[in-house]
Amino acid sequence: MKLCRILPVVVMLSLAGSAQSAPKPPGPYWVNGPLCGEDDCDNIPGRWRALNMVDLRAKPLPEAPVIAHLAAGEWVKAQEKRTKVFPLRGKVRFAGGGLSAGDLVYGPMPGSDDDHEVIWTKGRTLRLTLDPDSSQIDWVSPPDGRPMKVMWVRIESANGVSGWLLDPQDFACMGMNPGEDEHCAD
Repeated sequence: MKLCRILPVVVMLSLAGSAQSAPKPPGPYWVNGPLCGEDDCDNIPGRWRALNMVDLRAKPLPEAPVIAHLAAGEWVKAQEKRTKVFPLRGKVRFAGGGLSAGDLVYGPMPGSDDDHEVIWTKGRTLRLTLDPDSSQIDWVSPPDGRPMKVMWVRIESANGVSGWLLDPQDFACMGMNPGEDEHCAD
């Protein structure tokens, strides 16, 4: 297995109940809304234009039936975004803030943001404050072929068919400034 490193972290426990019990390591979870990271998906809701033929699925599941095909050049309304996140397993390198060297942790979990990462360990969740001068976790990369997150976007076609796109990439007008995209002109 490959190891990937993140910035060192300092653990901050909130006395207001940020530590929650759970009997086993977390599985995948859904995030609704703006979890884009490097994805170009700021124009939701908004109008997108298909650059190639794309399959439209009945539900946000890879095995869901294809209910329609969008043609190249077809305009759609992007209405909603959902992302399925698969937590990674990590190992604590340096002790601190309630974690011991060698502890197994899982993350990121719901509630993570640019400055904090929520992890799961020993039946509870902890909120980590990212700090380049403190403790560090080695994260195990996802197995080959399995992404850390999978994005689904619900769209409506010009003829009224509504369905889901898996990790849409073959579209213009997806970004924050869709008018600057040369393929966005009618």
